[in-house]
Parts: sequence; structure tokens; C-alpha cells
Amino acid sequence: MPRKVVITCESNCDLPQSELERLDVRVRSTYINVKERTYRDGTELTPSDLFELTKDRHTKATTSAISIHDYEDLFHEFDGQDVEILHLGVASNFSACNSNARIAAEKFSNVRVFDSTTVSAGQALALYRAAELRDQDQTVDQIISSLTEYVNRIHFRCVLDTVDYIRRGGRLSATVALGVEILKIKPEITVQDGKITIGKKYRGNLEKVLTTFIDNNLKGRSDLEKTRLMIPNTLRDKELLKRLRDYAASLCPFEEILLADVGCVVSCHAGPNAFGLAYATL
Repeated sequence: MPRKVVITCESNCDLPQSELERLDVRVRSTYINVKERTYRDGTELTPSDLFELTKDRHTKATTSAISIHDYEDLFHEFDGQDVEILHLGVASNFSACNSNARIAAEKFSNVRVFDSTTVSAGQALALYRAAELRDQDQTVDQIISSLTEYVNRIHFRCVLDTVDYIRRGGRLSATVALGVEILKIKPEITVQDGKITIGKKYRGNLEKVLTTFIDNNLKGRSDLEKTRLMIPNTLRDKELLKRLRDYAASLCPFEEILLADVGCVVSCHAGPNAFGLAYATL
């Protein structure tokens, strides 16, 4: 029998604690900095708290990577156990978390670090796949081999209701943000291969825009892997969220559709009323 595989990750995956426990995945929180105070994502600060603290357009929230020491503490939790640790990390292009995890892993003979090349619900899809392979008693090498192919088929896109937060975070220039706001555009943000790009540009009321966004991603497609659809969001209107979830379900018979409340790390850039889809293609 292969050694037991333990899976770890960062809070950037945006899975609730109950789901992490069900998957048997250990998590470490990324840090959020607001008004000269530092919080742990998810445990000391919620997105609602974050939006309240940053409602002044001049107040910026920033994120800090998990430290090397924090990763060492995480990996040390399994000292004396006959296990292999697979750390499935946030994209290395987005955060120093990945490099810090790799540095920490150098002190351990049983730790492997895998770059998911994505974040949030995209990272969560990779975690689900890793957990399924672990439960099939696959080795770390086999899991990494499968994930290397799988992450290339993960698609994660979201629509922002406001670009104010992504502007404050420096991922969109003030000039471009001003033009988007004047034209009342709701941009689509695409996360693919460790890169963030602006895709389609939508205009109109939020429900109409998000319905069209769902159409553009799911309607009439035969290349979708139907195992799982994730819907990460910061929507305040939960009735709207339910309608959108039901509409997505009507377009494609996914075995499972999971609603995911986006954590503070992604909320720092996405802002309120963001809505996304994460799925894999065949």
C-alpha cells in the first residue's frame, strides 16, 4: 500500500471550513492588511467586514503571503506520521505563497508543492480532483501527474460589478478604471495558465449581465466536464444567486453545483457583487 497522502492548501481556495473538513484538506490563512491592522483571512475577517472597512474609496486592503515559518508549522503537524504531504498551492504568478511553501518544503523529505496555476474556485476544483485521486489510493507522483494535465482544463471566469477594488489593488490602471466606470461596463476577468486577463465587456443591469455571462460560458456546449460546476461570488442578493444557480443548472446537467462565498483575498480585488464560474473542459 502507498503511504497515506495528506493534502494542504491556502485559504485562497475559498472553500468553507465544513467542505475542507469533508475533503480532509488542511488549510492555512493568508493575511489581509486594512488600516494598519493585519487579519487572518476567514478566521479574523469576513468579506462583509472587509467591504465595511473599505467603503471609503481611498481605503485600500492588501494581502500578505503566508510566511515560510507558517508553512513549516503546517508541515510539522504531521511529524512522526507515515504520510506524504501534497501542498496544492495558489498560482505562483499571483502570490509569494507558492515560493514560500517551496522554501519551507525543502526542510521536509515528505512534502511536495504543486502550483495549481489558478486561485479561488479554480484552485478548489483542483483540490476536489486531488482528494478524489487520494481516496483512490494513488501515490503523490500519480496525483501530481494527473493534476498537471487537469489544471490545463480548468476555466475560471468572473464578472465584476465594480472595478474600484481591482483598481485600488493595482491590477487595473486608474485611467482604464475611469473609462470602465464612465461607460458603466462590467468586465469579465479570466484566470487561465497563471494569468489574469480582461475578457468580454458587459453592459446593463446586473441580473441581465450575469445571465448573459452564464449563457456565454455554458449554453450549447458539448465539451464541458459535467462532474462539477463552482459558482464563486460576493453577491449580496441571495435570491438572485439562487436564480442564477438554477439557470446554470438548466443549461448543463452537472452532477454537482457548488456555491462558494469568495474569501477576503479575492474580495480585495473583486469587490462586492462579483460573480464567477469555474469548470473543467474535456
